[in-house]
Amino acid sequence: MKYLQEGNLLAEPSDADDFAKLFRLRWEVLRKPWGQEKGSEQDGLENSSIHRMVSLPGKDPFIVACGRVQAIAEGLAQIRYMAVKAEYQGKGWGVQVLQSLEEAALEAGLKEVFLHARDPAVPFYLRTGYRLEEEIDPYLGIRHFRMRKLLG
Repeated sequence: MKYLQEGNLLAEPSDADDFAKLFRLRWEVLRKPWGQEKGSEQDGLENSSIHRMVSLPGKDPFIVACGRVQAIAEGLAQIRYMAVKAEYQGKGWGVQVLQSLEEAALEAGLKEVFLHARDPAVPFYLRTGYRLEEEIDPYLGIRHFRMRKLLG
């Protein structure tokens, strides 16, 4: 657990309630705007992946940013499901989640990470040290690009 500015918390989800909030954010940001059903924001690798989220303090804390990293092959990881609520973008919480996922991957012995970035997110990943490799097939009608970063 790590506290960010103003008491906001960067953490790994610890219980079913945390995961429910995390999945809701993913769905709201990454699937709902394109008419995707609830459940499309999850896959079969949730239990074997490392998750991070940023929650705001209060009586009923809610999640404003999240992401996941999963091992793909020896030394290689993939970042997936990066999401930040629209009204909280540009405040550094996505960077905090991404850096925490990269640190966790490195601690797990993973030396390189890749991701599939939506076209509007490419500048964000370029600023955080990722290099653009190639355009890949669109998903949900959105252009996507494969990006990669060496860790450590």
